[in-house]
Parts: sequence; C-alpha cells; structure tokens
Amino acid sequence: LPWPNNIHVFPQEVETKIKILHSGEKVALTGFSYQTQRQTEKIIDDFPSKGDADYQIGLYHGALGVAGEPYAPFSLSDMLQKNYDYWALGHIHIRQTLNEQPFIGYSGVLQGLNRKETGDKGYYLVHSENQRLIPEFKNIAPINWNSMTISSMIDEADLIDQIISLKNEKITFWSITITAQIDATIIERINGGVTLDKIRDQLPTNMWVVRLSVANAGQSSLVSDNIDQQYWTGALEKVFEESNITNYLPSQVPVFIREHFMSDDGQEELQNAMEQLIAERRQNNED
Repeated sequence: LPWPNNIHVFPQEVETKIKILHSGEKVALTGFSYQTQRQTEKIIDDFPSKGDADYQIGLYHGALGVAGEPYAPFSLSDMLQKNYDYWALGHIHIRQTLNEQPFIGYSGVLQGLNRKETGDKGYYLVHSENQRLIPEFKNIAPINWNSMTISSMIDEADLIDQIISLKNEKITFWSITITAQIDATIIERINGGVTLDKIRDQLPTNMWVVRLSVANAGQSSLVSDNIDQQYWTGALEKVFEESNITNYLPSQVPVFIREHFMSDDGQEELQNAMEQLIAERRQNNED
C-alpha cells in the first residue's frame, strides 16, 4: 500500500532526518528499518552521537540483549553513550520505561491484539519542558483485553454473577481462570463450553468473555511419575520461545499464520499436537 506523503520509511542503514520547528528549534531523528525478518547485529553501534541539534531522538526497533539475538539487540549503556534526548523504542508490545531521563522506553501498541496484551493501550505525546523531552501517555484503544482469576465460587450461578458484575469502562474482552475447588460436573460443563454459552447470553454490550478455563483441570496425562512436572514445563517454555517457533516456519509463511502460532491459542494447539505425538510413540514402544 502506498504511504501518505508525510510518512518517511528509513532504509536498512542508519539515517538521520532533520526537522526545523516553527519555533526555530532543530530536531534530529535517527533510525533504521528492517529489510529482513531478523536483525541479529547491534545496529545501535551504527547510531551517531548527538550532533548540533537542539533535540536528537532515536527511533529504534529492538530488544535488550547481546549480539546474535534476533531483534537488533542493545543495552541501556549503548544508548546513554549517544547522549540523545529521547529514545522511542519499538518491538515490545507492552508499555514500559527503561530509563527516565533521558527517556528510553516502549509506548507499546495502539490496540491489544490478543489476550496476552492486557490493559490500556495507546501512544506517547511528547512535549519539551526545560530542554527535556517528557512523554505523556494517551489511552486510545477502543477495546481492552483483561484477565482475572476466580478463587472462590459457590456454584455455576455464583460464577456467572461474579463475571457479569465486572466493571468495564470500555469494551473489554475477558479471559477468566478458575482456581476455586469445584465439582467434576461443573468442570465438565466449563470444558464443554456449556457454562461459557450461558455467560455470553447474559453479558452487557460492552463486555465479552473470550476464554473460561479451570486451572489444572485438563493437565496432560503425560505429566505423571514418568515425567517430572518441572522439567516438562521448562521444556515446553524452551520449545515455544518465539525464536524457536520461527525457525520452523519458512519465510514464505503468511504473517497471520506466523502470528497464530505465536499466540496462546496457537501454542496450545502445538502443545496438544506434541502431547498426542509423544503419547502415540510411547504406545508404539509399549506395543
């Protein structure tokens, strides 16, 4: 798609664009763009130190790390040494501040994309104050993803009442996990989707429950005396790291498929397939 005329796309090589404000102040914006899916080199090393601009802003898509990691790794000291006035970071979808002054941080995404991206989403509006650049968060996401745990409930009716009574200032998609002790009949109704259907029938218009689950109710039969839970969980986390999954997906795979397998649902699908394959091989060995 063609970009509007006021959009500038940086090349792979680090580049600085100069803007002169109506006030006469000179602002330098330094950044780069990915030309491949991964960027293992420390591109931060190619950023020049601050020049003669009143404000120099670094635009950097990457993650804290060491050379060889997949997303333009950098360290805080790398950025502080450049003496910039502000670092606007991309890649991490969660809003977080790595350094207060000069500001180094991620604004996150404008809209949460799945149930892992909970809470308010938006952007930073930055203003100058005593020759310092100060970010102010602006919450603009029309929909919030949120999660909660229900640790106490009497019966299914009580569960439904607790969920319906949740306060939502805007449209909110909820993921709800039940840790309360409940009988097998309720667990079966939840796992079968019966309870979720009843809940959805009674929800207000600004609320939706996308997931209702019982903690440990569907724990794999593979985790038994033969396989210690700790090692099984650790192995799963290692297998399902983003870099590992990406290794098994060719570059031609469409983005929406890649994002699916990086989501909770996609990873659950992979885990179930893995468990089924292991179970089949164990059965074959026993036969």
